[in-house]
Parts: sequence; structure tokens; C-alpha cells
Amino acid sequence: MNYAVLSNARYEFQPNRVVLFEPIFLVISRREEIPYDNVLSVTAKETLMDKILSTGALILSVSWRDRTTLTLSFIDNAPYYPDKIMGLLSNYRYVKQMQYEQGAAISDILSREAYY
Repeated sequence: MNYAVLSNARYEFQPNRVVLFEPIFLVISRREEIPYDNVLSVTAKETLMDKILSTGALILSVSWRDRTTLTLSFIDNAPYYPDKIMGLLSNYRYVKQMQYEQGAAISDILSREAYY
């Protein structure tokens, strides 16, 4: 680790959502879940100090409740992750689309059999 930890924030990328654990007061933390359907894009941001410390921030553009952006701070090697996260989101959306199409095809077949 190249820097001092200033907060106890934690970010989890689960199979269908991003989960944030942000500290409010020492040991109390706030949990927020943002579905992948609401993540629009991911970019990396590095200031001069971030480059010196080999860290940065990931900025997620979201459409979730009153949020438009979500900043994940103190990420090691931040420029590496936007493409990886967007790939994860693309895979999630692809699987969701295939499940929808498969369900629609099954419904179509069942409705045709109902006519006979």
C-alpha cells in the first residue's frame, strides 16, 4: 500500500450491482447498492498527487436516485479498471438480454401450442 488510509470506504462489485460501504461516523457505515442497469460509464481520474502515490479515483456515471456520479477514491492503478468494469457491465447486460429473449421465445412457443 502506497498511501495512508484516510477512510474506511469499501466498494464491492457483485454479480448484478455495485455495493458501497461508506463511513459516516467512526464505526457506523452507510450501505448503498446501485444496480448495474443504472451505471452508464466509468472513467479514471488522476491528479498529480495521485500519480506520485500510484493511486487515483474511478468515476461512475450513474442514474440512481439523486446521484449522477459516484466516486470511488484511493484506487490503486485506477486507469486499468474502467475497461475491466465496462466489460463486466457489458457481460451482465448481454446475459440479461439473452435471458429476456429466451423467455420471450418460450412464451411464443407456448402461446402457439395453446391454439392447437
